[in-house]
Amino acid sequence: MTCISGSCRDRLIRFICLHLMLFCRRQAGHSRSLLPKEEEPTHDSSNAAAGASPMILQGLTWLVLLQLLGNLINLVLLPALPGPIIGMLLLFGLLLLRRSIPESLEKTAALLLQYLPLLLIVPAAGIMTSAGALLDDLPAIAAGLVLSLLITVPFCGWLMQRLIRRLDRQREDQA
Repeated sequence: MTCISGSCRDRLIRFICLHLMLFCRRQAGHSRSLLPKEEEPTHDSSNAAAGASPMILQGLTWLVLLQLLGNLINLVLLPALPGPIIGMLLLFGLLLLRRSIPESLEKTAALLLQYLPLLLIVPAAGIMTSAGALLDDLPAIAAGLVLSLLITVPFCGWLMQRLIRRLDRQREDQA
């Protein structure tokens, strides 16, 4: 268990940061090498990828700031709700107010989605190391999964029917 919370997490974070730097350099027209070269390539304004790196950094800055704000709200006002969840709700509210997604945030999200499977390695390793505890609670886990399936599938069908009826009424009103 110490490997997951300590050195493995640090190595995973370093690995993700390294790949983020490689992606930013590749988008900016640099080579894949992280070692400095004697001559840096020149960028002209016609190179569309030249501005991608600052845009990604701007998007990452917004995401980190909203998460930090969510953590602050968590500490001060809502200790029951995790800070990153509050940060995501703040991001959702901000995007609703803007009524659009900024290009920097869109590029950052596309970049982070490429590395989403890497973020799932740590929970998967935790499940593998905690197999005994998982097997002890297997009946409760299975009951929860079956119950949630029995509730959500009919609810989704009912909701879909209501939305289809609403859409049909709106089309009739427009005609």
